Amino acid sequence: TVNNMDLIVDGKSQKIIGCVTGSYVEYSNQRFLDDLSKYDFESYQFQSALVVNTRMVVKFLSTVEAGVIDGKGGRGIDETRLGLACRNSMVGDSAVRPEFFMERKICENGLFCKVGGSEVSRVNHSGKSSFQSRLHTQINGTLKSANQARELVETLGAIPFDAPKLLSINAPVFEILPEQKEERKQLNEFKK
Repeated sequence: TVNNMDLIVDGKSQKIIGCVTGSYVEYSNQRFLDDLSKYDFESYQFQSALVVNTRMVVKFLSTVEAGVIDGKGGRGIDETRLGLACRNSMVGDSAVRPEFFMERKICENGLFCKVGGSEVSRVNHSGKSSFQSRLHTQINGTLKSANQARELVETLGAIPFDAPKLLSINAPVFEILPEQKEERKQLNEFKK
């Protein structure tokens, strides 16, 4: 302890790897992995884990298929990948962060759904008595949000999409919002 700060020392090299206050909760990457293994990620499969210095990110991935897209660009499966990324820094220089993300591999129908993956979800390395409780709440909240996004993608994917029918809509619909004019041009190009 130096000036009311604790030093974090690497066990093997005996080098100082961090400096924290007395409220710091030690949370190693090994314990982080152990805690993650307690959660049921249901339809998510382990994708990767990466450690850089003292920081770790673990990713899980799930795929939702919503039919086949056939158009000017070719034919392919309408696929959305939902992912969970859980991050930790064992020296406390950043919070534990469970997050989710969504990637569209192919998208033709233009339907969107808002997802909460960009919301801040983090647990600071402090508060010894409440750290595990806050961590549990944030991970469960992230899983719930990711599953809601999955349901939205599945619902949107179940809506029949008919490009020629969409193109038959009168132009005034696209004139309501100025930014829609460019989309109308793109749809007309698709029709050709």
